[in-house]
Amino acid sequence: MTQNTLDTSLVRTSSNTNHHIEHLSPDYPSFTHKWSGEVRKYLYTDIALPSHLDIKGKAFNDKFPVIAFAGTRSPSVECFCLVTKIATILASQGKTLISGGVPGVDLACHLAAFNYEECSTYAILSNPVENGLYGHEWSNLYIENIFKKNGGFISEYKSYAELFSVEQKERLLQRCRIITGLSDILLVFECSSNSATVDTAKRALLQGKKVLSIQTEKVTWRNGISQLAEEHQIEILSEKNMTINNIVEYILRP
Repeated sequence: MTQNTLDTSLVRTSSNTNHHIEHLSPDYPSFTHKWSGEVRKYLYTDIALPSHLDIKGKAFNDKFPVIAFAGTRSPSVECFCLVTKIATILASQGKTLISGGVPGVDLACHLAAFNYEECSTYAILSNPVENGLYGHEWSNLYIENIFKKNGGFISEYKSYAELFSVEQKERLLQRCRIITGLSDILLVFECSSNSATVDTAKRALLQGKKVLSIQTEKVTWRNGISQLAEEHQIEILSEKNMTINNIVEYILRP
């Protein structure tokens, strides 16, 4: 069944998100804005979900747990493989997987999910759903067609923003609250400090989501995961002392 509009008040995950936010203190914490480097305070609109979203593809599956993936666009080979292994196991179990549709950690998640019809995977876009992956800096018609069959595209935007424009880059940050708001769990992989991924994790915490960081055995120069552990006590799961199956079991623990 295909779907054109997503009423977020009727989706379990997003309804829970906005309900949680309503009970937060309006004095939201600060964050470092990725593009400007300025320290700003989060606003309500930075963490709350729109009332309706556009969707192109399968009807959204909000069966618990919906899992989001976040990380750098240029992961190490080890990180890309780690994401693929974890996403593959979750997809084989029929979990709904969400990410941002861009190369790197996002794409590793989506590609792994394509192998399983019982799994739905959705890319949250910074341009209208009609533009598909073309609305980002990377597109592939073959991949887009699989997306629409095995999941779909979701966006809050009706108008097109030119790639790499100030508006489009701001949308990339704002769409992160939708990635996390439609999920139950956010998995954070390799990322830099004060990056868009760190920003995504902070929004997820404000939304009341479960956030876990996952590391490869190989030490990386990026320290976003360490930043989240130090500032927010986010737990780190490591391939160094856990098997992939044990990591997945831990992710799915109530």
